[in-house]
Amino acid sequence: MDLLRGEERLDHTFVQLSDNEGITDGFDLNSDLTKVHNQGCNLYTLIGSEQIEAAANILPMSERTIYVPVGVSVDSDGTYTFALPEEMEGMDVRIADAETGYTHNLLFSPYEVSLTAGTHTQRFSLE
Repeated sequence: MDLLRGEERLDHTFVQLSDNEGITDGFDLNSDLTKVHNQGCNLYTLIGSEQIEAAANILPMSERTIYVPVGVSVDSDGTYTFALPEEMEGMDVRIADAETGYTHNLLFSPYEVSLTAGTHTQRFSLE
């Protein structure tokens, strides 16, 4: 998933479902990648109760809906957009916004939201 401001791509995070043995929903060394923060804006998933910030999060394949907490930090107040990259067309991914109570299907269109400068770790999740 990408984070944009206008047409500018600010950051991205990666989530993959895998049926490989040894993959868990916790932080898996040699599979998940910790987030190294950029100067400016950052987008990442949060793993486990420790809320480990991940740039790449590999999760076990499941028959049930998987919820992945998302963290975002922005350097200024403004309108930001969550979008799937073009190569992800056809993927049914929804972003839930706990502040508005709205769940948006990113398959059909990007999700635009107004954010205040700072870090938001309790507001968004992927389904």
